[in-house]
Amino acid sequence: MKRRKKDRFKNVLPPIFLLLSVALMFLPSHWTQPASNALLTLVGPIELGMNALFDGIAELPERWRISSRILRENSALTTELQGLKSEVGVLEARLKESQKLIAELRHLREVLPNPGYDLLPVQIVTKRPVSASGAPSSHSFVIRCGTTDGVRPDDLVVARYAVLGRISAVSPWVSTVRLLTHPDVGIGARTAEGVEGVLKGDGDPRCLLERVRARPPINVGDYVVTSGFQGKHPPGLLLGTVDDLTPTHNRRGLCIRVRPAVTLDQVSQVIVVRRQRLEE
Repeated sequence: MKRRKKDRFKNVLPPIFLLLSVALMFLPSHWTQPASNALLTLVGPIELGMNALFDGIAELPERWRISSRILRENSALTTELQGLKSEVGVLEARLKESQKLIAELRHLREVLPNPGYDLLPVQIVTKRPVSASGAPSSHSFVIRCGTTDGVRPDDLVVARYAVLGRISAVSPWVSTVRLLTHPDVGIGARTAEGVEGVLKGDGDPRCLLERVRARPPINVGDYVVTSGFQGKHPPGLLLGTVDDLTPTHNRRGLCIRVRPAVTLDQVSQVIVVRRQRLEE
């Protein structure tokens, strides 16, 4: 019963609304004006809001394109900034190396006899050159200088205020350097106490101080420098420190092991101590 009443009510409502609408059309304007004003007051903001909403929806594709472009530009700028930071880091590292090299050059110029020797800073080309047998050599390396730069065999190579090795072969543009640990390297040396001998490499990370006369006053930790014997090399350049003292088999002498003051893995550029020719 109730359901039938609801259905009747629903069927009656549309005609009633239609009649009211027609009646309103024929009513005097001064009667309907307040209602129209109230309706406009109510609907006006809604209309404005809907217009703004539709305008915003229409602008969404353009705003999306602008946002996407800004994001791409920000990403590119971030990548570029990271690259610049990396380059700055590399340049700062090079600057520090250059400052160290300048300080080392000044020190060496104070130590070396003048005239007689001059200094040539050079870059290392490779740290593991191939030996004559075809195998990589762990006791030599190649530098970017040669006979065109006035470099000759037996010139000393210095890094970090200490002798790293000696030039063994030269070409016009590059030279091979043998480390102090190379078995074929021998350099006149002396200790702080004036004990003289020859520093020899034997393929070990440490060198041997040989041809030492009598039992020397020598201790572990003593500095070993170039002796300048026969003027072949400048005197006073640091070679290393005494690392071990062991009596020989007949106990008449000592096996003196010296640890080089600088190793190849610590450097990327070196200084060649060139001997000046007499005619120069």
